[in-house]
This record gives sequence, structure tokens and C-alpha cells, in this order.
Amino acid sequence: MVNKLAFGAGVLVLLLALGFFINYQQASAAVSALRRPPQYVTYTFIVKPMPSALPTATVVTIDGVAYTPSQLPAYEEFSYDTRHSYQFASNIATANPNANYVFNSTLITGGSACGGGGVYGRYYVTHNCTITARYNYVSSNAITTTAHSNSTSNTI
Repeated sequence: MVNKLAFGAGVLVLLLALGFFINYQQASAAVSALRRPPQYVTYTFIVKPMPSALPTATVVTIDGVAYTPSQLPAYEEFSYDTRHSYQFASNIATANPNANYVFNSTLITGGSACGGGGVYGRYYVTHNCTITARYNYVSSNAITTTAHSNSTSNTI
């Protein structure tokens, strides 16, 4: 009878230990999941409205893929800690041959891990980021004057 009691107590201790181990493994997995970085990171590329930009003009190139004004904002989902790059166009053509949009600056939300800012950025993605490009509309109505024997020709 004593052997059966000892055996029963041993089985009970073993079951309690096994239950503790299983609960510990589950708790450990839950804590590990909390510390694990996200699997994907979203980057949003925005350009302030440019009403007269040519619809076929490339505004930003992300990892070698060109985007036109109608394709923005672009939402890119990247795997965590992968390397990517973007480049905003320095100049964007308009319907007016004497005007264009000239790159001014970028506004980056999400921290310095979102790229270097400016017209070009290369980065390892670790955070969700929004990169907004600002452009200035520049009209280059050049005035040229050519003198021809008592007459002047102006091009505007």
C-alpha cells in the first residue's frame, strides 16, 4: 500500500512539474513574441498636390519602381530589417513648358530610422514611416532680347 501511495505521489509531482513546464513554455513564448520586432513595416510616400504636373512624370522611384502623381500616396509594405531606397525627382515637368516643380524638402515622421531625408534615402526598415516631399512651383518665363537693326525681339 505504501508503494502505491509513493507511486501516486510521484506521479502527482511529475504531473505538477510537467504542468508548470508547459505553462512556463507558453509564458516564455508570449514574452518572446512581445519582444520580437514586427514582421512587416509600412512606408508611406506622399507628395503635396501638384495640379499642373504632367500625369506621366515620375515623382518618386522606390526600389527602382517609378511612381507618377496619380499613383501617390504609395503605401509600401516591407519585411522588417530589409534594405530599400527611394529617390524623389529633382524637377517635375508641367503642362506649361516654361514652368516646373522643383524639389524643396522632405518631412519625415517616424524618426531617423526612416531614411536620411532629402531627395534620396537609403535605409533598413525598422519602423513605420511617412515621407512627404515638398516641391516649389517655378515659372521660368525667360526674357531674351535680341537686337536686329533698330528692332527688338522678345521671347516670353
